[in-house]
Amino acid sequence: MNLDVGTKIYYTGDMANASGSFEVVSLARTNSSGMCTLREIGGGGREFRCVHFAQIGEVYQGHCNPRFVTEAARQEWRAKMTARRTA
Repeated sequence: MNLDVGTKIYYTGDMANASGSFEVVSLARTNSSGMCTLREIGGGGREFRCVHFAQIGEVYQGHCNPRFVTEAARQEWRAKMTARRTA
């Protein structure tokens, strides 16, 4: 996955943590993988550190697997669901 600082990420949440929109604020790359730090957008200041790129999905299916997805993938899914409802 190719991530840049400023990429928007959606966190699907879990039983103890609410879902929310985050932004990549820093990157750490190695030869074989990479990690990033995510900071909540307009929220309570939550932050996820050391999120591996492999934990962030590029396809959202409307549930919590994977826990993190790109905001673009989430918007694509939402558009598909809206089109399905209006058809």
